[in-house]
Amino acid sequence: MPVSDFSDALNIPFAVGNALAIFVGTYIVITVTDKGRNNQEKERERERIPSGPTTYSLTRNTTVNANGDRSPSSHNANDAVVAEDVSIDGPPGTHSSTGSSLSKAKLRNLTYDWQHPPQRFTDIGGYDEVKADLERRVLDPLLAHRDGDDRFSRFSVEPESGIMLYGPPGTGKTMFARALAGELTVPFVELSPADVTSMWINESTDRVKTLFDEAKQIGPCVIFLDEAEHLFGAREYSGKGSHAEDRKVTSEFLAQLTHEDREAIVVAATNRPGDIDRAILRPGRLAAHFEIGLPDEEARTAILRTHLTDVPSSLSDAEYANLATHTAGMTGADLADLVDEARRNAADRDARVLTRDDFPSTEDLQVIATELEPETDDLPTVDDGDNDEDDPRDRDVAVRSKADDDGGSDDSAIGYQ
Repeated sequence: MPVSDFSDALNIPFAVGNALAIFVGTYIVITVTDKGRNNQEKERERERIPSGPTTYSLTRNTTVNANGDRSPSSHNANDAVVAEDVSIDGPPGTHSSTGSSLSKAKLRNLTYDWQHPPQRFTDIGGYDEVKADLERRVLDPLLAHRDGDDRFSRFSVEPESGIMLYGPPGTGKTMFARALAGELTVPFVELSPADVTSMWINESTDRVKTLFDEAKQIGPCVIFLDEAEHLFGAREYSGKGSHAEDRKVTSEFLAQLTHEDREAIVVAATNRPGDIDRAILRPGRLAAHFEIGLPDEEARTAILRTHLTDVPSSLSDAEYANLATHTAGMTGADLADLVDEARRNAADRDARVLTRDDFPSTEDLQVIATELEPETDDLPTVDDGDNDEDDPRDRDVAVRSKADDDGGSDDSAIGYQ
């Protein structure tokens, strides 16, 4: 092959390579230029948007003001997290209409399980007198003060902040405590003796202090103490009665209940009221006593209707009345179980609606009610004329005795339980 032909053959690939290089370079330049132009336009667009303070609402998007206009708010990922965790009740350190000064996120970080219960008094069938009394003595003064109404403060009427609910098991004492917090829209914590007491010396009283310290951080709230007879049992100092740690727990509660700056409403419940220490029932402590007894016929009718509101049913008013008449002696929990069984019976026969036949017969109801009827006693009598100095059981209300702290009066080296 001649040299000239060989040179021409080599020039063809170089020419093609140069053309491709020019094309790729041009594409890159155009792309970079377009991106720069777009970024500049976006930057100018941001500058045209007026800046302003971010306003958080119950939703994560823009807020709506009183005129219906949407106020600007940030939409980046960080602000979305902040908007979700920010207190819906107002800035920290303030108590708004809902009464809580801590966000839900902060409530979750506390030692105890604080919640916002959804229950209201309308969720409780019957017991109209108890509801009215709670509204008059607790809700009305608190809500009036919250709304700037001075009709109670004008006459120095203080809302009850210490409540004892007593009555047979299953009558709805826990529901009343939850509904009270729900009506006030404040945080609520439900505790049993096991949540407060410990096998280690002095740890139980430390837990009580932690509970009230958290309540102080929250502000208005409701503390519910179930099985109160185990926390506020009658104290004896003969050495043969209650354990030293039990006495210290009761004394610590008494000390916390008498703090003047306490905003927490303490609700205790018991089905053994005769075992309660009289000192805890005095004015300034758990002074408001409400008996949640067996529901009467009207209340039983209301309870049955409440448990059947979401069920297709053909029960007439006369059939409701018949069921209520023949369930005397049953608690609210017993009636709930009765309705649950009727639901299962209706489901077993693949019924379209629940009927009276899904319930036990009148004769069977009377037998069941008689067997289930519980018994309960009354709270111990509190003589307002007595004072703490006259009652030797009440000497360590304000402070824990040094002998107890040092284990001098303890019954064992381990402590409670």
